Amino acid sequence: MLVFISLILAAGVCSAASVEIRGSPLDTGDVSEISWNATNWPAFYYSMNEAGCAAETLNYENSDSENPAIGAAPTNNVMDKGELTYTTHPYVKKYTVSTKTDATTVNKYYMMPWFSQKYVAIEGDAQKITKLVFEQKGSAEKTLKVGQSWELGKGYNLTVNQLDIDGGKVCLALSKEGVELESKILDTNGEDDKRIFVAKDDFADQEDAVYFVTYVDEAFKGTSDCFIILKYTWLIDKDDVTTIEVDDEFGALKCTEVAEDRITLANDEKITLEMGDTIPLTDDWYFKVSRAGKGTDGGYLFYPAKKVTTPGKYEIRGSPLDTGDVSEISWNATNWPAFYYSMNEAGSAAETLSYENSDPENPAIGAAPTNNVMDKGELTYTTHPYVKKYTVSTKTDATTVNKYYMMPWFSQKYVAIEGDAQKITKLVFEQKGSAEKTLKVGQSWELGKGYNLTVNQLDIDGGKVWLALSKEGVELESKILDTNGEDDKRIFVAKDDFADKEDAVYFVTYVDEAFKGTSDCFIILKYTWLIDKDDVTTIEVDDEFGALKCTEVSEDKITLSNDQEITLEMGDTIDLTDDWYFKVSKAGKGTDEGYLFYPAKKLTIEDKTASQEVAEEIPDKTETTDTESGSTILEGETSEELSKPDVEETEEFAVKVDDENVMPAFTLLSAISGVLAVFFFSKRR
Repeated sequence: MLVFISLILAAGVCSAASVEIRGSPLDTGDVSEISWNATNWPAFYYSMNEAGCAAETLNYENSDSENPAIGAAPTNNVMDKGELTYTTHPYVKKYTVSTKTDATTVNKYYMMPWFSQKYVAIEGDAQKITKLVFEQKGSAEKTLKVGQSWELGKGYNLTVNQLDIDGGKVCLALSKEGVELESKILDTNGEDDKRIFVAKDDFADQEDAVYFVTYVDEAFKGTSDCFIILKYTWLIDKDDVTTIEVDDEFGALKCTEVAEDRITLANDEKITLEMGDTIPLTDDWYFKVSRAGKGTDGGYLFYPAKKVTTPGKYEIRGSPLDTGDVSEISWNATNWPAFYYSMNEAGSAAETLSYENSDPENPAIGAAPTNNVMDKGELTYTTHPYVKKYTVSTKTDATTVNKYYMMPWFSQKYVAIEGDAQKITKLVFEQKGSAEKTLKVGQSWELGKGYNLTVNQLDIDGGKVWLALSKEGVELESKILDTNGEDDKRIFVAKDDFADKEDAVYFVTYVDEAFKGTSDCFIILKYTWLIDKDDVTTIEVDDEFGALKCTEVSEDKITLSNDQEITLEMGDTIDLTDDWYFKVSKAGKGTDEGYLFYPAKKLTIEDKTASQEVAEEIPDKTETTDTESGSTILEGETSEELSKPDVEETEEFAVKVDDENVMPAFTLLSAISGVLAVFFFSKRR
C-alpha cells in the first residue's frame, strides 16, 4: 500500500527555494470586473477572525474612453495611466490583553496591511505606519527569572530587574540596544490593570502613542529561582516609522491619495500586458500573461502574483468560504493556488477538492457552528491526466515524439506514463523552450536522479555527435545524431519497458548545433526532457494519503475521499495530509452567525545560506518557464540559457567556426563519417 510522503523535502512540509503566490486568473474574453482582494489573491494579508482585515485591493477600471478597455482581443492589453489602483486602509484590532483580561489600560490599535505585510497605523493614521515587531498569541507564555532578559526583536529587550514573591511585586525594564526606555513595578497578584506594563512615547507626530504592552500572569518560586510568566506581549518599533506621502513611488505604482483612513496608489505610466510575458509591478509583485488565444473567444488570461524568497514557513490558502452564504464548497486551481496550474496548458487545472453532503439524515455544512461535520466520503480530491506536447515537437519539425501526459498530484507536477493515471512519476528535468545547454567532448551533464548525458565523440566536419545516457554510472542507451540534418535525425529519444508499458519514452533531447571554439568542440542541446523510469508510483484503491483514501482509480481519473468523518472545530486547524489542512474561524465570523473556513498548504522557503553546500552537490534540475509553469513552487531560478559552462562568453572564444581546414574532433568518427552519413545507429541496453 502506498504511504503518503512529503513531496519534496523535510518531514511533512513542502520546501522550495522560492514560491509564487498567484491570484485568481482572469479570462479577458469572459470577465466583467478585474479586481483582486484577500479572498482571491492569498498574497494579501487576511485573518478570518479579524473584521475588516481584507483591506487591500488591486483593481483595474478603464478610464480613457478613447482607448479600449482590457478585453478579449490581444491588442486590448493596455492599462493606461491611473487605471490600475492599489488601495488599503487601517482596521480596528483589540489588544489581546484587552480581550483575555479585564484590563482597561489599553483597548485597541489599528492594523493596516501594506503590500501584503502586517503594519500598524500609529493611532489609526494610515500615513504613519510601522511593522509589528512582536505579538504574543493568546495562549503563548514566556517564563523569565530574576535578572533574565527577553529579546523581543529590533534591539528591544525586557528584563526582570527584581521580584518579590511574598510582596507580590515585580520590576520590569524595557530597553533598546542597551539603553533603558521605561520601567515599571507591577502587582503579580493584583487586579488586571495593575499587572499590565504599557510603554508610551511621542512619535510619528502623535503624543503618548503606545508602542509596548505586556502582562504578568503569575509569579512563582522554583527550586532555586523565582520566576514570572508573561502573556499578551505586543511591540512596535517607535523609531522605525514609515511616512506615506503623495507621489511616493513603489515600483510601477505611485501614491495618488493619502488620508488618515485610506491610501491609494495607481500606475504612473501605462502598463502593457505583453502576451506570454511577466510584467513587474513592484519588487516582488507582477502580472503573468498567457499566450494569445488561451482565453474565451480568442482572449487571453492573466493574474497577479507575488514572489516570496525570504526563508521561513508560509501558508498558501484557498478562497475562504462563508458557511452562512455559500451554495457550493469546492476549490480548484483558480481559487486555491496551491494546486498546479499553467495558463498555457489546456486542462492543467485538473485538481479539485470538493464537499457534497451525501447523508440526508445528517445536516450539511452550514451556518450553524454545529453544522460542521463532513461525513465519510463527503470530501473528495480528484485529479486526471492532460495532454501536453513535448517542447521539441512544438519548436521543431521532429515527429519522433509528439505528446505525453501530465498529471498534477497533490499540487506537484507528475507524468502519467502513457496517459495512465494509475502509473505516475515525477518530472525530473524539463528544459525551457529558449534554454540551451552547451557541452564539449567528454563532458557529462547531470540531469538529476542519477542520470547523466555524456558527449562521447563529436565530428564537426562530418556533422555527427555520439551521445550516451547513463544512470549511476551504467549506460542505458546511446545514439549518434546528425548535427546538421533534419530534425528527426537530431533527436535522441530513449525508451524502455516500465510501468507495465512497452517502449515508453523516458528521455528526449535535441542537438541544436555544433561548433568549434578556441580549443574545444561543442554542441548545444535544447528541449531536454526526463522522467525516472525506475521510480514509478502505482496508485491503487484503498491507498491512504493522510485523511484521504483512494476510492476510484482508472487510466483517466483518480478519486480520493475522507475515510472518516472530519469535524471542523471552531477556531482550529484540521489536518488533511502532511501539508494540507483546513483552517476554521471562530463561531459567528460568517454570515448569519455562520463560520469561515479554507483549505491551506504549508511550505517552507529554504535558507539558501544554510543549504548552499547541499545545493552545490545536488543542483536544482527542474527548468520551467514562469509563464508556462504557473505553479506555486518556482522550481529553479537558474536558467541554462544564461550559463554555457566551459565556453568563454566573448565572441573571441565562443565563436562558431566554419573553417573547412578545422581538424575534426576525433579521428575514428572522422574516418568513417562517410558511412555514418548514410547509416547511423542507436544502441539500447
